[in-house]
Amino acid sequence: MQAFFRIIAGITLGTVLSAQAMAGNLQLQSPNGKLRLEVGLTEKGRPVYSLQFNRQPVILTSGLGLELKNVPSLVEGFTIRDSIYHQKD
Repeated sequence: MQAFFRIIAGITLGTVLSAQAMAGNLQLQSPNGKLRLEVGLTEKGRPVYSLQFNRQPVILTSGLGLELKNVPSLVEGFTIRDSIYHQKD
């Protein structure tokens, strides 16, 4: 069961993290440049994100994770293995 949840979390996080690596974090930017989502990991491997609109914070750095009954915590211990930059005009 734990492996199943780690796979699901990995797929979800992997989708979010498929972005350009910048300054240790990964960033996704809207085509017009107004929205910017930044995703990264804390020193303990906890996924965190923040969101800006017109360079103003909308969501301050917040943690991601899952706490489920009878399953080990899926809050920290993650690593970023790779990132892919893709641009579409």
